[in-house]
Amino acid sequence: MPVGRNVGMGKAMGETVVDGRGRVTLPRKVRGSLGLEPGKRVVVESRGGEVVLRPAVSREDVMRELKGCITRKNKVGGRTDPLKVKEIWKRFS
Repeated sequence: MPVGRNVGMGKAMGETVVDGRGRVTLPRKVRGSLGLEPGKRVVVESRGGEVVLRPAVSREDVMRELKGCITRKNKVGGRTDPLKVKEIWKRFS
């Protein structure tokens, strides 16, 4: 597959080979664009005949991002604005 060719909903950023143990090496450009460093966990999904990898998000990452989102400023009618929480949650989905 040529590098840079549009595939599915994303853009191909390289090509690799599955080794005898089922492992693949992600191209440097892909690792860099996703902030993947040695030891970083990823989520592997199968979607419509494609393999999708994305960085795993820890509970601590979500809690750190949500911390402080419930303030007097973003409350609607005395309640937390669910759209604000949804916006933050979507960043981690």
